[in-house]
Amino acid sequence: MPNQYLNWSIIFSALFFLFSPISTVTAQQRLDLGVVGGPEVNFVGSEPRQSELSRIQTIGEAGTAVGYFLGAYLEYEVLGGLYVRGGLNYSRKRYSYAVSRGLPERGDVSYGQNRIVYTAIEVPLAILYRFPYLPNNDRFLVGLGGVADRWVGDPQVKTDFLPGSADRSYIREAHRSVNFFIGYDHYLSDRFVIGIEPYLSYSPTEFLFETETISANRVQGGIAVRIRFDN
Repeated sequence: MPNQYLNWSIIFSALFFLFSPISTVTAQQRLDLGVVGGPEVNFVGSEPRQSELSRIQTIGEAGTAVGYFLGAYLEYEVLGGLYVRGGLNYSRKRYSYAVSRGLPERGDVSYGQNRIVYTAIEVPLAILYRFPYLPNNDRFLVGLGGVADRWVGDPQVKTDFLPGSADRSYIREAHRSVNFFIGYDHYLSDRFVIGIEPYLSYSPTEFLFETETISANRVQGGIAVRIRFDN
């Protein structure tokens, strides 16, 4: 627990110094505030694993589920067109995938579903480049970022074949991630800009509910909708 507090202290200290006003800042190099939200699609796939032969064999397959996130962020222009961004997000993670259970000696097979939901508080960081203004003051952008740390709440788990599956030892959560995004900023007024940013994220999370397979969510995709308040 002390190490977790230390990690959060380092992250928030870095955010504070990163976004503190600098006396040499110009009118074109400013600190802006924004809010963000959007859907996130989680893809789950399964692969075989080494296990002891059991009388009842369970196998994970594939599935897709949609979660969402909401948050606020600060954005600072370092150089012309180059920005750094940091904030705090509330995220609702959802995962779902098909499973089957077989009795080899009888040849019986049953089918079901695993559903996992949990809440996370995340600290996202990113660096991005905005291309020159279009005639209507809109801009394209590209960026690289990720989650520097993630606090994960207790999961809500529904499985068809494993009693007691809410045990956290069946889930290996990813506390950090990396993502790549592109985007488009639309000028609304001198004070407001709305942005759309599709992204792909690598954040490996594994599920160990089945005897014969490991199911994993390695890639997520989503769309971040941002409203930025320009200073």
